[in-house]
Amino acid sequence: MLLRALFRGGFMGGLVAFLWTAFSWSSLGWHQATLQPLVDEGAAREFLRTQAPRSGVYILPNPHHHQAGLGADSLTARLDRQVKAAAEGPVAFLAVRAQGQNLQHPAFFLNTLLIHLLGATLLTLLGWQFRAKSFLGRWGLVLLAVAAGGLVNQLPYWNWWHTGPTWTFTTLADLLACWGVAGVVIAWATGDNPRLRGAPGSSV
Repeated sequence: MLLRALFRGGFMGGLVAFLWTAFSWSSLGWHQATLQPLVDEGAAREFLRTQAPRSGVYILPNPHHHQAGLGADSLTARLDRQVKAAAEGPVAFLAVRAQGQNLQHPAFFLNTLLIHLLGATLLTLLGWQFRAKSFLGRWGLVLLAVAAGGLVNQLPYWNWWHTGPTWTFTTLADLLACWGVAGVVIAWATGDNPRLRGAPGSSV
C-alpha cells in the first residue's frame, strides 16, 4: 500500500539520510577540506558588518547595483566598469546572515531532518511508480534522480560562481552516498508485494 510505502520510505529513508548527513559532516572531514580559510576572519567580519549590513546574497562586482534612473550612457559606462572589474578580480558570491546564528540551535537540526524527510517522501513517490521493477532497478532509479538533481543544481554554481571541482565533486559524491544508503530503504519500501495484488485498498 502506498501509505505504508510512504511511511517506510519517506520516514525511515529520510531518517537514514539525516543520520548519514550528520556523520558525513561531523566525522568524514571531506566537506571541511573544500572550505578555504580567510587570512584574517576578524577583519573579514568587520568588512561584512559595514559593507553587507543586511542579510542576503551579495555578488562582487554587482553589475545590477544602482541601475534605476541611469541614462543609456551612464548604464553602459557602469556595465563596462563592472565587466573590467570582474576581469581584474577578485569576484565573490556571498551568503550573509548579518545577525549571526547559533549553530547548535535545535531548529537547524530539525529543519535538516524535515528536508531529508521531504526528499525521501518524494523519492518514495517516484519509486512507487516503478514498484513492479526489481529492487536494484528501483534503487538505481533513486540514484539516477538524485544524480540528475545534483548536477543541475551544482554545475551552474561551478560555472557562474566558481565553486570549483573540489567543492562540486565532494558535494555530489556526498549526495550520492547519502541517498545511495537511504535509497536502499526506499527501494525496499516501494517493492511490489504480490500478496497485496487484488486485495481491498491495494491501490491506495
